[in-house]
Amino acid sequence: MKMILRWASSVASIKKFGEKPSPPVPSPPNYSMPRPHPIKMNETSAEIISYKIPNRPLTPLYEIPFEARVQLFPYFTSPADSKSIKVALIGAPNAGKTSFLNTILGERYFAVTRKANTTFQVQEGIKTIDNTQIIFHDTPGIISSHGILTNKISTRGWQVIQDCQLTLFIVDAVKMLQNDVRAACSRLQSLLSPKGKKLMPEAQIAGESPEQYQQRLSQAPVTIPACLIVNKVDLVKERRSVKYLVNELREYAKFAEHFFISSKENYNIDEVVKYICSQAEPGMWEYNPLQKTNLPDIEIAADVVREQVMNRIHEELPYRWIYTVYGWTPYLDGSLRIDVNILVKSNIHKGILIGKDAMVIKKIAYESEIILSNIYKRRVVLVIDVKIMDKDIRKASYKGLHVTVPHPRLPKEDTISGEQLKRLDTET
Repeated sequence: MKMILRWASSVASIKKFGEKPSPPVPSPPNYSMPRPHPIKMNETSAEIISYKIPNRPLTPLYEIPFEARVQLFPYFTSPADSKSIKVALIGAPNAGKTSFLNTILGERYFAVTRKANTTFQVQEGIKTIDNTQIIFHDTPGIISSHGILTNKISTRGWQVIQDCQLTLFIVDAVKMLQNDVRAACSRLQSLLSPKGKKLMPEAQIAGESPEQYQQRLSQAPVTIPACLIVNKVDLVKERRSVKYLVNELREYAKFAEHFFISSKENYNIDEVVKYICSQAEPGMWEYNPLQKTNLPDIEIAADVVREQVMNRIHEELPYRWIYTVYGWTPYLDGSLRIDVNILVKSNIHKGILIGKDAMVIKKIAYESEIILSNIYKRRVVLVIDVKIMDKDIRKASYKGLHVTVPHPRLPKEDTISGEQLKRLDTET
């Protein structure tokens, strides 16, 4: 009798409250796209994994082949009417510089997160359209700070401007205008004034002496070779605020043109590219037209993992960690195994990154595999190893240096010795 009553009560509770819905299961990445086989390069069958070939690696584990460490493209010759132009992307942190570049390239080659200064070094993106090659220089965000690390990061953008023919100053249309942006516009005007063109005043006014005309001519504004790019206009509710923003920034810098874009929605991006192509000058191409970036495959993979870590881990912890690729193993079935090593500073950081039951590191690996599979057009298996960095590397990272840890099987020319650390102590 008791069993019947228990069964009846359980049935009544299920009818009353209902069963809990199961959590949504993420869909796996689509690997059915055609891709060339490592051995039979002429075949592009979509069912490439069904080949009856043993699933063994083409290279030993924990080794990196030469083609993964260097960008390899066939020899090319520039056309007779070739043009080229170098473009610098500068602006405040999280203004959308890297997102703008990824939208132009058509693929997510560079890391984009909600954290400030995700881009900590200058990155190059290449876009070739017809007979014009555009080389974009993505720079870190411009910030005014007295810290050693932030000063080194923010000054890298100003050093690139002198070598570029055109500068795109990107601002956020939603955020309130900060003093850093105003100061950056004034500095941009002073740096690019020698390259700019003077807006000639009207002819000499009747009764005006030649000395007065020359004085008015010397005070004429100079239009600099730079464009104002207002990003994230899809999030703006009032259009008047965007017009006020453009008018205020034009008081600090005389921009040649201004554009309203949205990198997320791919709005008005083509107009910016057309204007850049119109400013290109005749010259030889520097890169193969098939190349999209100067970063090798191992750096792209490490950048994707760093992006997912920064999206999962909050505060400033991921900035001091080091990401290196120490294994690049292609298999005969078309898949690719990538071994990534993440160096953290303590066991506490290691526990935060791994998470309970390794759930955090599994989510990071899963999201990274999807992005890398779309980039390389093949199935990618990512293996992440978390270790604690040694004292020398920890000391160099505290000084604000971007430390690169060499592979154990590669030449150890970039290792940090004790003498170099002493020299760094004296310099800083």
